Amino acid sequence: NVRVSVPNKVVVRGMGGTGKSTLAAIVASKQSIRQKFDTIFWIDVGKSLFSTDCNETETKTPARNNLTYDRYRECLRDMCRHLKIATDGEGIHRKFNDEVVRSPGDQSMQVASKYLRAMLAARCEMARVLDGRRNTLVILDDVWSHEDIDLFNFNENASPHSGDLSILITTRTIDKTPLPQTFALSLGLLNEHDAIHLIGLEIGLPRHFDFEALSVADRSVLSEIIKKCGYLPLAIRMLGKTIKAYAGIIPFDFSVDKLLRNIMMGWDNQQLDGSNPSVNISLYDTLDRTFSMVVTSTESSNFIKLCFGALAVTFAQDDYKRPWTSLRVVEQLWTAMMESQNEYNIELLKRDGLTRGDDVRRILETGGAIDIMMLEGSNSKKTKYIQISHDLLWECGKQYLEINSQLGLTKEEDKPYFSIWPWRKLSIPADNIERKYNEITIFLNRQISYIYKEMMNGTFFSDDGHMFLFYPRHLIKGDLLPDSYQLLNNPNFIACRLQGLGMVDGVKNHMQDIVLLHKEVLKVKRMPEKYEIDYYNITDLINSIVFAVVSFNSTIHSIHDAPIHFTQIENVVRARGLIKIGLAIQGLHLWNIAMDCFTKALQQLKFANLPVTHPDMKCIAKCIEAVTLRPVRLVPKKSSDILVLKYGAVLRARTKSCGVPLELISHPGHGIVPMTSESEYLSSWGSFCFLGISTSESSIQ
Repeated sequence: NVRVSVPNKVVVRGMGGTGKSTLAAIVASKQSIRQKFDTIFWIDVGKSLFSTDCNETETKTPARNNLTYDRYRECLRDMCRHLKIATDGEGIHRKFNDEVVRSPGDQSMQVASKYLRAMLAARCEMARVLDGRRNTLVILDDVWSHEDIDLFNFNENASPHSGDLSILITTRTIDKTPLPQTFALSLGLLNEHDAIHLIGLEIGLPRHFDFEALSVADRSVLSEIIKKCGYLPLAIRMLGKTIKAYAGIIPFDFSVDKLLRNIMMGWDNQQLDGSNPSVNISLYDTLDRTFSMVVTSTESSNFIKLCFGALAVTFAQDDYKRPWTSLRVVEQLWTAMMESQNEYNIELLKRDGLTRGDDVRRILETGGAIDIMMLEGSNSKKTKYIQISHDLLWECGKQYLEINSQLGLTKEEDKPYFSIWPWRKLSIPADNIERKYNEITIFLNRQISYIYKEMMNGTFFSDDGHMFLFYPRHLIKGDLLPDSYQLLNNPNFIACRLQGLGMVDGVKNHMQDIVLLHKEVLKVKRMPEKYEIDYYNITDLINSIVFAVVSFNSTIHSIHDAPIHFTQIENVVRARGLIKIGLAIQGLHLWNIAMDCFTKALQQLKFANLPVTHPDMKCIAKCIEAVTLRPVRLVPKKSSDILVLKYGAVLRARTKSCGVPLELISHPGHGIVPMTSESEYLSSWGSFCFLGISTSESSIQ
């Protein structure tokens, strides 16, 4: 409610769990706000914390810009769908489909520059989409960098006739330095009055209850509870939900005093080792109380924690810690964990009502630790998906598994799941926590792989499509590299994946898995004592997906509103799949194979009789031009075709010791480039690198 110099950006800043996203949602739903803005967009920016593009290097590092190019395009397409504007048609209806093409010799800074230019071009295109519209509100939830805000500031490229654009931002990380035209609001913890009011509402007291009218004992316990919750709204709400849900089954008369004193017993028993400072202690304690109050035995409470930790660790992806996961698969994992216990623990679990995975789901959902949603699968059948409800809860679940449990990592031949799962707290040095966590991750991913194998029963059909997304990654993360190679090379799995996810998403996920497997194989090659990898040939994997794309037939995944014949549509769809393959393997420096994919794509587009002005024809021409390897042949010294360095005189004079690019003056726009990102080694030669000729901007220096 700023009266002077109204800003176009409002930043809501605060630690996790303080209610930033809730506040933004309340603002977006207010009638006065909805009357002022013609269009309101909600964008979850924090969904992609790390850049995991197929072309990234082996070492995962936090991206300077939180959004990857693919994720940014996905956001813009969602905005267009909200406006009922098609993005996958032809001509002017084909939006945000420009691909970033590498050239031989491109270094990391050059690749980053290409992606940045592509993102800025996409921002200009979205500004044209919004041109002429009146007031627009963009809500950016969970922002991690200033650059992300700039990408959605479409007014920088708008015409004078465009309406006002306002941006509401929630963030944990942006510092207190004011941004231009920005009003910042710091959202801290609740004060005592508001915290007591919130816990009262959650446990079922009247909406306008009088705190002073409560008994002294009740007021004292309520005050103690909110202190233990650290005045954190997320912790208070979770505990309140659990109290309200289980008040009817607790064996004593319901009163604030008795009920809350009961759950307060043993609150401080849980201790952390301090190895993970990102976990909020009050929230950790609240979760611990939530799990403990609904079951009577310590063993059952620990089991609930381990199930929650297994959910957090096993299904987390590099680009999204809390993906929506098939509930059926998760419940299979939890059931397998139950069945692996010794008879004594099984009896304790049964006594507390824990007999199958659905019982664990019910407890976690009641406490607000997870969300459940119905999603439509590939066959239009709706299935249930599960997600951890908050990043802080994900961190707590991860730490439960890191320091509060000991997994039995041996596998009995007749029992493919957990051989033992004792409830002993780890007593290992802090510097070994990460190593232990890696072992746990491998172990759990193997269990999921066994569950998938049983569920498939020799087929690759899946109602919800979850298998097509994650099965190969579980095999790779479970260190089952030969099995993942066989799966990614299986024509039936590839065909089902393309049908289930569609051509573009199917190829994208398959190539991400191939690149991930390739990087893991390279690690193993540096440790030959681990196991033999003679089975591996990346060319076979690429040939398998190329064959599947070329032979792909579908009446479902077509181009909307395309004014061309159905056969032509299928040719264009195949071409786009081949382009995706070629772009993905550029990051592996397999330029000849990439060129082969682009050539096949051009052939498919020619079958579709597309004009040279068509966007897909322009795209494939750019791809072929970028990866074309110029042939080098011997010519007479006085030939007009001889290669001449642009700065040859500087090199011969040795006036500069470094930084001279090997550009060619004889062939403008071209230069001598390295063909691989790293040097190779031969015992007779030492280190060496293959050179070639490509665009001048990639010239070696």
